[in-house]
Amino acid sequence: MARQMLASCPVQLSRIVEEHRRGHPTPVAVALGLQHTGRLFTSAAPVFVTVAASLALSSLPLLKVFGVGLALAVLLDCTVVRALLVPALMKLFGDANWWLPCLSAWARHRRAARPAPEPARPAEDLPAVTSSQK
Repeated sequence: MARQMLASCPVQLSRIVEEHRRGHPTPVAVALGLQHTGRLFTSAAPVFVTVAASLALSSLPLLKVFGVGLALAVLLDCTVVRALLVPALMKLFGDANWWLPCLSAWARHRRAARPAPEPARPAEDLPAVTSSQK
């Protein structure tokens, strides 16, 4: 379930990064990013929670547990993690939030500066192996 909760996090974070690249300081970028993506998650979460919670009405115990667990996970993700924890930590970390883009740009630059590997030689250019050489 943790993977599912983190799968939609790049949508919110990419919007925050866009606002930061437009020149806004970190607290303003976080607020604007949350403002633009908040409607999406606020409208999708109740629908998904309702569908997942409807599994609790099933007669199979495994589906009941899965439905209740999934509904609680989505509810906690959209309220606690996405609305409170991510913005609070980004405001707390400030400019330290943006170290990874610098690191990835450095890695791309290093990869581009590396010489291209030699292509493999075709089989006809290789010497034949005889039975005496084995």
